[in-house]
Amino acid sequence: MPATKNARKPSAACKQSALSSATVKTWSSHPLPLGDTPNDTIAAIAYLRNLIPFSVTPLVLISQVYSIISNNTVVDRDIDAMCKAGVLRRFRIGSSRLAVMLMTDYLHQIEDAKREVDALAEGSEKLMSLYDRYHAFIASGHHDAVDITKQMLFDTMKATDNDISLLLKSDFLTHKSLSEYTISPRSAGLYWGSYQRARTKFISWIKRKQFKQVPESQLEVKKFGAGKKVLDTRLILADLSGSGYIEAEKTPMGNTYKLTRKADDVWMSGGTRSSRTSAGALTTWSLYTTTNTRYTIVLDPTFTTSPRSPTSNRKRATVMDIDERDDIHTGPSAISDNKAKRQRQRLQVNHTSFDLDALNSYAGHAKVERLIFIAERCPPLQIEAYRLAAQHLKADSMNVARYVLVTNRLNEALSAKGQPTVPVDSQWVDKTTKEAKLKTEKLEAELKNYKNNMIKESIRMGHNDLGDHYYNCGDASNALKCYSRTRDYVTTPKHIADMCMNVIRVSIELGNFAHVQSYVMKAESTPDVPDKNILMAKLKASSGLVNLDSQKFKRAAKYFLETSFELQYHYSEIISPNDIAVYGGLCALASFDRTELRTKVFENSDFKQYLELEPTVRELLYSFYNSKYTVCLEIMNRMKNDLQLDFYLSSHIDMLMANIRKKALIQYFSPFGSVDMNKMAAAFNTNIIKLEPEIAVLIQENAVQARIDSHNKVLRVKKTDQRTKIFEKSLEMGADYEKQTKYMLLRMRLIKSDLIVREER
Repeated sequence: MPATKNARKPSAACKQSALSSATVKTWSSHPLPLGDTPNDTIAAIAYLRNLIPFSVTPLVLISQVYSIISNNTVVDRDIDAMCKAGVLRRFRIGSSRLAVMLMTDYLHQIEDAKREVDALAEGSEKLMSLYDRYHAFIASGHHDAVDITKQMLFDTMKATDNDISLLLKSDFLTHKSLSEYTISPRSAGLYWGSYQRARTKFISWIKRKQFKQVPESQLEVKKFGAGKKVLDTRLILADLSGSGYIEAEKTPMGNTYKLTRKADDVWMSGGTRSSRTSAGALTTWSLYTTTNTRYTIVLDPTFTTSPRSPTSNRKRATVMDIDERDDIHTGPSAISDNKAKRQRQRLQVNHTSFDLDALNSYAGHAKVERLIFIAERCPPLQIEAYRLAAQHLKADSMNVARYVLVTNRLNEALSAKGQPTVPVDSQWVDKTTKEAKLKTEKLEAELKNYKNNMIKESIRMGHNDLGDHYYNCGDASNALKCYSRTRDYVTTPKHIADMCMNVIRVSIELGNFAHVQSYVMKAESTPDVPDKNILMAKLKASSGLVNLDSQKFKRAAKYFLETSFELQYHYSEIISPNDIAVYGGLCALASFDRTELRTKVFENSDFKQYLELEPTVRELLYSFYNSKYTVCLEIMNRMKNDLQLDFYLSSHIDMLMANIRKKALIQYFSPFGSVDMNKMAAAFNTNIIKLEPEIAVLIQENAVQARIDSHNKVLRVKKTDQRTKIFEKSLEMGADYEKQTKYMLLRMRLIKSDLIVREER
């Protein structure tokens, strides 16, 4: 490989790997004619291709090339040029990973398919003709894009529906949508499955090490895979290094590879789980179809729980792949094991005083998703909520699939009650679908032009415009990728803040709160940002939601209480001021002691303004603080049904209320030496049969130092020997004093011996 300033030398582990072509037959036996002066990119691709076992499809991930050539922009530009020149063919692997393959290798795959057809006795002529046309179409180089529409196949190849089905069965095409396909190499799914398993084993192996790092000497004897599909360690290292998941560190004992913080965030649950589909198919998510009178809409099954819901996306995340190049953590590793077990139960709320007009304080997706969330859980509000959601989708978005599905559900609810149904606006569906497709093609063409001109600001704006369009169409995953890609082109603090807020907004909608926290930290460390107070308020509110989702109520309360009232309705696409009052108040009540309630809640001028918007929460806080537990519990019971319809709070409301009740029981008993449990039961609006087990649990948890006199129904403080307690405290203070004295004597000796590190002048 030519030595240039952009090229990195392979490490010793790579040079001496036991998984080299000496033990496994690789594609090096089919050399690539590079010419006299190949560029760095094609040389790197040739080097990586020669490491791939011959039994595996010779696909080279672009992230692997990034590990060899540090200038990623040059790599992207060279690959674009070589794809247009017909030297390379680009493919999408998994849900979003990009890979390249030599055009000659891909054409050989088509020739191999033709040779397989020769063995068929019946129908071989038709299949041979189809492969000949497909070979001519690929070799012509007129279409170098990853995806292709059905109409283009009809026009360029004169293909029929039956021909497309045969190409799908042969793995040369995979489904992307109802009328669009992804061009793919054969056995790409097997390649990606083997590669994912090897990569997961590699990461899990390093994570088991004491310091999450491994020396080169151990890599020399490590294998990943089995049989003829053993993958060269150099391929795994190249991908993880190019994706930013591992980094090499020089030590006196040689190079050591260690995981980066990014890898810790992504592989929290020990690895990723890839789909079983081949390159780029939408079926990397489990799919189902909803059939209307005229339309068949392909949708994610987890839509039954709103996609912005933090817990609903845990199911979705288990089948999503990870885009390492774009630092998008939407895979299963973004959700910890304990959270995956806490699946939200869809409770039916039949009695509520909730007013749908309260949702007018939200904007955009937040309003629609909350309406759908309420419709799924509250039969009395179902029809009106679905009706409003359909109206907002039609008026303010281009999300056709969601509009059709919501309308179908509205009609199901109407039919169940014997009311006339609402027809789908087919004219709007057709018009919006065409407009969305045209706008996507236009924005992609503009972005490609900006990349060719290498104007950073234009590229940044192009990614943002495309991300906004995807977001408006309901494609949050692609929107997140576009927003994340702008990080390479930001030039001012405002650009950094805008990029972070876009990623945070979409990540919250996807339920990927681990990703949210990392971008919150990045935005907080950005200096000289305009409208700093509003930005910080948004970041505090986002951090509050992150900690609420993980049930860290004390930290969530801290962030909500620190949210400036300047936020008001500037973050209505995520949260409203009323939400901050409710979330902050309940989290504080469940986790703060009396002193913290006074100093951090009642004496907090900003939060007092939020509480003015929610008088019920304010009354709840004051009744608890003033030990009016009967009033406090009555207010909580009145609020419970409405809070179960809250988007972010519904899955945590039972735990919050249990914690508040537990605190109230402890606080009630703390001033007394003994308590009549009959009076205590009356104060908590319950009976002694239910109260006694609650107190027994508190005693077992050492939350209350007491004993129950079950015969007399009296709770008595467990007496402690104060004399022994004072002696123990005295001994503890003496030991501490002795330790401090030894430190002082050591310091004096060091000063006397002039063993002091002085500042340089």
